[in-house]
Amino acid sequence: MLGAQGLTPHRRRTPQRQTLYAFAAVSTHDGVIDSLVLPWANAETMQVFLAEMARRHAVEFIMMVMDQAGWHIAGHLDVPQNMRLEFLPALS
Repeated sequence: MLGAQGLTPHRRRTPQRQTLYAFAAVSTHDGVIDSLVLPWANAETMQVFLAEMARRHAVEFIMMVMDQAGWHIAGHLDVPQNMRLEFLPALS
């Protein structure tokens, strides 16, 4: 009986979810996979990923091929010196 003294109504517990985003790059030369798991997918975290890839492969030149997600094509990304970004055609 709800509302009776001493009884608490039963409430369903809403599932709590935490979303994380995996940023990854695969070398076509040797199959090495580099990745970062970050809390958001936006231009700021994309910048963190680019900087980390440049740091991990400081003596290599990286051509990174990506789709045109908003955080990939943000105009204010600072592309590291040892990296070039190439974008796939839209809707490919």
